[in-house]
Amino acid sequence: MGSKEDVWKLHAPNEALKLWRTATRKKGSTVIKEGSTVSILDSQTEETGSVTNERSHKSFRRVHSLATVNGVLQVAYEPGFLPNMAFSVLGDPAVVTVDVEAAVSIVAADRIGQLAFLLPFGQRSFLFTKRSGFHFKSG
Repeated sequence: MGSKEDVWKLHAPNEALKLWRTATRKKGSTVIKEGSTVSILDSQTEETGSVTNERSHKSFRRVHSLATVNGVLQVAYEPGFLPNMAFSVLGDPAVVTVDVEAAVSIVAADRIGQLAFLLPFGQRSFLFTKRSGFHFKSG
């Protein structure tokens, strides 16, 4: 994975860069911190016949680091860990595993959604979200 500085210098080698431990999104006043688990909105465009639809879904990721690149807040997140059917039972946390082989990815902070809580327990981790009946107000 590498250090925070290495990740950001690789992503934006010649850009104005400032690292943060916490940041607040202007829209929705969500506080994002290093190590927080957040949902990331993934937009996908799919074509069915002659109609183009934009479909989006949320995936939960752990925040690796935060930085502003040329004044725009961006979030580096760690590898994914949530199977699609993990929230099939409302009221129960999802059992997830972390993919430690994947690389860190970076998105703009405006694609960050709700917060979640990841509780490691032995070889497994449990993900608590609003959808599983657990509500969080801040990071």
